[in-house]
Amino acid sequence: MKKGFSLIELMIVLSIISILSTLSIYGVKQLIEERQLSNAIASLASSLRIAQSNSRSSGFRTIVCPSENSLFCDPASNWSNGWITYSDIDESHTLNDHEPIIAVKRNSVDDIKLRFSAPGDPQKIIFYRNGRMWPNGSFVICHTKRQEGVRIIMTQSGRIRRTGIVKTEC
Repeated sequence: MKKGFSLIELMIVLSIISILSTLSIYGVKQLIEERQLSNAIASLASSLRIAQSNSRSSGFRTIVCPSENSLFCDPASNWSNGWITYSDIDESHTLNDHEPIIAVKRNSVDDIKLRFSAPGDPQKIIFYRNGRMWPNGSFVICHTKRQEGVRIIMTQSGRIRRTGIVKTEC
């Protein structure tokens, strides 16, 4: 009686296992990239909703601005690095020591890019006491490896909605 496997049978099994593992690694990579994009979209939308809610409940303007170091607003910085949400108590449109920071978001994924566009190219979003905002504009959020993304559109009434984009916008 023959016991065990022949070398050819063993090689075939190992080949099948390596092919299946290669395919599953690609699938997992795709899933991770999709999740990174989804998390970035949710994080930005959440920050905007929190800012709007804070401005209504606190009675102060709430500002969302790009930040490179999570300590202060940097008009020259890129939204892709992260942003700060704070109450503008003295209405100076500048983050001061006595003004509370509501949230700080950092983008830890280099492949996620955010681009904000609005008339006049402002570098901050202001939510007023009544929930309205300035300026109306949109964010394009892209995953550079996948060349996929979405646009988050904001109107002055404070409405935030999301729409698809074409690959050339990434």
